[in-house]
Amino acid sequence: MGQKRRILFAAIPLSGHLNPQLDLARYLDPDHYEISFLSTRHAAGKFQDKDYTFISILDQRYEEISALLEVSTDPTIEQTYFRLYNTVSQLLPILIAAYQAMTIEIEHLQPDLVVTDFSTLFGSFACESAGVPYMTTNPSIGIVESTNQWEDAPYFLGGWKPASSFWGKIKNRLGWLFLSWVKRSIFLFHPRVKETPMRIYRSDGTEAYYSNRMMLMLGLEELEFNRYLPTYLRYIGPCISPSTSVQREALPDKYEKKVLVTFGTLLDGRQDQHLDQIKVLAQAYPTYLFILTDGKVECQGDAPTYEADNIMRYGYLSYSENFDQFDFVIHHGGAGILHECLKHAIPSLVLPVMWDQFDQAARLEAAGASLWLKKGEAILDRFTQLQTMDRTRLKQLQAALKGYDTAQLFNEAIDELLGGSMDDTRNRN
Repeated sequence: MGQKRRILFAAIPLSGHLNPQLDLARYLDPDHYEISFLSTRHAAGKFQDKDYTFISILDQRYEEISALLEVSTDPTIEQTYFRLYNTVSQLLPILIAAYQAMTIEIEHLQPDLVVTDFSTLFGSFACESAGVPYMTTNPSIGIVESTNQWEDAPYFLGGWKPASSFWGKIKNRLGWLFLSWVKRSIFLFHPRVKETPMRIYRSDGTEAYYSNRMMLMLGLEELEFNRYLPTYLRYIGPCISPSTSVQREALPDKYEKKVLVTFGTLLDGRQDQHLDQIKVLAQAYPTYLFILTDGKVECQGDAPTYEADNIMRYGYLSYSENFDQFDFVIHHGGAGILHECLKHAIPSLVLPVMWDQFDQAARLEAAGASLWLKKGEAILDRFTQLQTMDRTRLKQLQAALKGYDTAQLFNEAIDELLGGSMDDTRNRN
């Protein structure tokens, strides 16, 4: 056996970005690869029981990053482009520092390949500066610029769907121009950006913060309604975490149906904001049991509480051990939960909160896999419609998901960028 290849994964310290990378790393043979992860100290707890090397950067900015993460993920604050502009503007000095720190770590580690999550906006610049091959992974649907901005729907605008009319195409084009203007203006007005290679677009027009050689989409191509996407995109299927040793919950069996209500690990407090709506559903469907989970891993094993006779609330509920107990799901449109619903062919009602969640809700509804609760609509009406939703497309998407061998496709992508030969290691002298 030749020398092990060194693979460096890089992600921001949020579960929706870090967990898929951990799942991808699980697909690599430890006899062939030496795996490291780069993030901030906020992610250190994820690696306490892992055999990976964890590299922490920007330790001196820990409190500053914590504050920005808290503000940027606060579900009580309305998501607007003004807020996005302010948040990214505040992040720019941190992104520049992260780019510099990651470049240093790459030079020190000398990886053969880097795998960057799409949200590490500094990752591509560090890899290109260091001259190391890299790929971008993206668990989010549609967050890539179209090559035909008249036909395809832009993202981050509240969940637009494709339009075939003349005025719809004009709207699409204006939406893409607006997105481009926002991104350019953020970088344009920060003086320190000019001191780095960080730019929005390359000379060939591709988005510079992603790899333009290989971008792995961790989802289903069958769910994407935009059709004019860069040729370097490759769909390899979702990363769904395996079964764990967490005990399966013994949910009461006296109810006709069970409904999971979850807003993931990112949107802390969102369950409380929707509790009154869930109580409306619980009163209208007394034979249904509604299960809320707060997504707090530290509450794993805690006994549930009751918000009403048929509303149970868990601090944490493992999807992998319990998902098949549910008949319906109410969720926020996160990548992890939507793929669990497709895997089990469970109808869902989507209540998106921020950014790409609206785009994912639009695609799920367009595909016939979910219903989307839009602003001003009554949750009881939409949930009632969910009871009789045609599940034909949901079953088809379930079958499509099963057709993806994510582990095999990821290993093939790794081999392609590394040249295929396990013994052809880089000279690290």
